[in-house]
Amino acid sequence: MFNHLIKIDKILLDPPNAQTIINGLERELTLFSKFFSSSHYNYSIDSVAYLDEDYPLLMEEGISEAEVFLPIVCYIGEVFKKATNGEWEIKKNKKKEVISIKGENGIYYDPYAPVQKILINAHHSHDFQAVVESQLHPINFQKVIQS
Repeated sequence: MFNHLIKIDKILLDPPNAQTIINGLERELTLFSKFFSSSHYNYSIDSVAYLDEDYPLLMEEGISEAEVFLPIVCYIGEVFKKATNGEWEIKKNKKKEVISIKGENGIYYDPYAPVQKILINAHHSHDFQAVVESQLHPINFQKVIQS
């Protein structure tokens, strides 16, 4: 049990190098398709709703957050990439290099930090969908929150 907690801590709190994540993108997406094998996963914005439904089932099966963390980050990154006609990019923030999707519009989308927060703080229904919607449509998302 203790080793399991160390692994979760290492993956979620001490992330791998940004270039390592990008270099391992295909591997992580292959893992994603093993965990989430439905035909609904087509990198569309709507497919993220299925992730919210299927994630708790994996947890019930004993799959750890550490095992699905990077596959989910990479999948959501690919959703952003497809939705914005963007590209994966390494961006320097205050402390380190981070992965992001730079949309065709020049806006950056973060698949990493929001997924990290969701998994550390325990997933709730619609969390992954909210991550995507709030970044792609921030004005519309704010209207929904205020209603």
